[in-house]
Amino acid sequence: MQVVSVLFFLHVFMLLNHNMCNISYCFGDVMNY
Repeated sequence: MQVVSVLFFLHVFMLLNHNMCNISYCFGDVMNY
């Protein structure tokens, strides 16, 4: 379960980091679809 926690943490961190908008949007699209 640690892997899932790390992925979730990275997802939240990337969403909060507006400097990485492109990466967060791409990752967000993958998570949504």
